[in-house]
Amino acid sequence: MPIASCGLKLDDEAVRVAVGLRLGLDLCVLHRCHCGTLVDAHGVYSFVCKIAAGRTARHQTWVNYIQKISIKLQLLFQSVNYNYNYKVQSNAM
Repeated sequence: MPIASCGLKLDDEAVRVAVGLRLGLDLCVLHRCHCGTLVDAHGVYSFVCKIAAGRTARHQTWVNYIQKISIKLQLLFQSVNYNYNYKVQSNAM
């Protein structure tokens, strides 16, 4: 499923988890989390656990994504503003 030309570079495990979450399939066996909470077979507790290993990584991924988008938007607005100012100055002459 990964489409490298579109920037989708998911490994097999990531695809398995994504499809399993979407379809509501069991992703793991019943077990206890590091914090002591009982985790069901769907495994969605790892998204909310305060000490889960992937929580910080997922958060940082979203922060990086939002920063990239905001930088692109700033560049876009600067470009639009520059073009607008250029047209206004050209019309004034």
